Amino acid sequence: VMAFLQVPLVGTMTAFSVFALSLFKRGLKFAARLNITFATLTAGSLIGLASQPFVVTRPQYGVLAAVLIMIMYGITFARGAPGVLAETRRGAVIKGGLFALIVMALVIVGHTLNNLIAIIYAAASIGGP
Repeated sequence: VMAFLQVPLVGTMTAFSVFALSLFKRGLKFAARLNITFATLTAGSLIGLASQPFVVTRPQYGVLAAVLIMIMYGITFARGAPGVLAETRRGAVIKGGLFALIVMALVIVGHTLNNLIAIIYAAASIGGP
């Protein structure tokens, strides 16, 4: 259950960051927000996938990997934001940091939901209390 639901749950929660972009600039079309969101997520996902061998062999690097992914989200967002989502480079960096926090929070919520569903399923499978 956990492996099956991880992709749809975390993907859905991450996709909600498309709506967070409307906080940064009103009137931006949905297609543009979707494009910006998934371009940002792709860059972070590449770092996440590249870090998996280190996280699997050395679990203490999990937090470092999450921080690197968050930094990549922020940098990617800040590079594309001037003129589209922010008027200045400073505004782009601030909004990039906020967007990275929002995305990571949504990922954590998705993983938490996934774990809760897996725990409930496991308890029900073994005839829990």
